[in-house]
Amino acid sequence: MAEISETLLEDCVKSITVLRSTLVLMSDSVNQIKEKQKNMDIKLDKISCKLFKKSDYFTVGEVALKQGVSEKTVLRRIKTGVIPFEKNEGEKAYRIPSIKYHESVSHDDVSKWFQAHT
Repeated sequence: MAEISETLLEDCVKSITVLRSTLVLMSDSVNQIKEKQKNMDIKLDKISCKLFKKSDYFTVGEVALKQGVSEKTVLRRIKTGVIPFEKNEGEKAYRIPSIKYHESVSHDDVSKWFQAHT
């Protein structure tokens, strides 16, 4: 009977040692996951700041993308005076004031600048 108890005790000690090692590994894994989550939260914060930052100006490409038209169409509308823009001296890029853009957009997200566009 003493041999059985000793063997049972040794098995229990081995099981506890294995469980302790497993617990340490799981704890390390949880800490790694927490660290990765923290890093992902930081990255998501940076991305959301960029996404939700209100820009003062839109590029020709951004307006084209928002309205589902080509950049050439936006440029034609700029050149005919339909779309207000700003352009710094010496630069090639047109900047469309975001306030003017938002003022031109109706409830269905279509800008009056492109309503006649087919």
